[in-house]
Amino acid sequence: MVAIDFIVGIIGNVISVISYVAPVGQFTEIVKKKSAEHYDGSPYVTSLLSCCLWTLYGILDPDDGVLVVTVNAIGVFSQVIYLALLLLYYPKDKKVKYSGFILVDILFFGVVIAVTMAAFHEESRRTFVGILCASFTVIMYASPLTVVRTVIQTKTAEYMPVFLIFTLWLNGVIWMVFALLLSDFFILVPNAVGILLGTIQLLVYFVYRNSSPSVPEDYSEEMQKGGVLMQATEETEEFPKGVVIAQTTEETNAAAEQKVEAPPTGSNMRNPSLSRMFSFKKAQSGISLSRNASRSVSRSSLQNGFDLESGRSSQDS
Repeated sequence: MVAIDFIVGIIGNVISVISYVAPVGQFTEIVKKKSAEHYDGSPYVTSLLSCCLWTLYGILDPDDGVLVVTVNAIGVFSQVIYLALLLLYYPKDKKVKYSGFILVDILFFGVVIAVTMAAFHEESRRTFVGILCASFTVIMYASPLTVVRTVIQTKTAEYMPVFLIFTLWLNGVIWMVFALLLSDFFILVPNAVGILLGTIQLLVYFVYRNSSPSVPEDYSEEMQKGGVLMQATEETEEFPKGVVIAQTTEETNAAAEQKVEAPPTGSNMRNPSLSRMFSFKKAQSGISLSRNASRSVSRSSLQNGFDLESGRSSQDS
């Protein structure tokens, strides 16, 4: 008869694999655009090291480590692919930077293996690696809290990947049950922390899921003095359709003055579209894009934080 812990482990592996493939859509866009300049590769670097450590932990436990080794080996493979794509489409400076990070990963993992085999024996090896894995996993679970701060500041959860958050939360629950069945403290602790932090993120999502980005506080006083809010009605290279543009009184006046300037010498009539375009460009230099800024900050921070979570199943295991 199949043991209950093995069944729970299989379920945990399935959920972990789902979280591993979560960034596929993002990398599809990278390949289409042939550019990864604005994407942060740090989550994948740390996830790669985490998967390697958990794989080693599973190898040191031949009786109950099969499922741990299996899922984290898949994690190592997926992170290697993601990092390879980033290096392929990164600009030169980022290629050098992240190549260095990956090299540090490899060297650190090599040192861990050497120390484990040379300085420890039998059960103490598993304990040493388990402490490293648990500590590293707790740190990675805490990292996405910056995303929660961003959501609270922007008052919108528009770009919060709730499906991924829920998947990772559920993954933590499954692996915590697995750890309880095996009385494995090193798997239990980081997953308990992950469940707590995942719950916080889900609560934040449901609080802000229907909220709209707020106008930056920097402009609130100026708006009361007569500043204006404009909304882009057409998609342009500078502004997406519907983005709210906060323009101060001084900027509005400057734009108005520019529009009434005399036409250039040699022209027999005024070109209103050129004037409007020039004044708009002039005003643009000092304006703040409230919704666009919120989206930009939200997307960047969430990407950093939640792409990190895509490799978190390695910690769970």
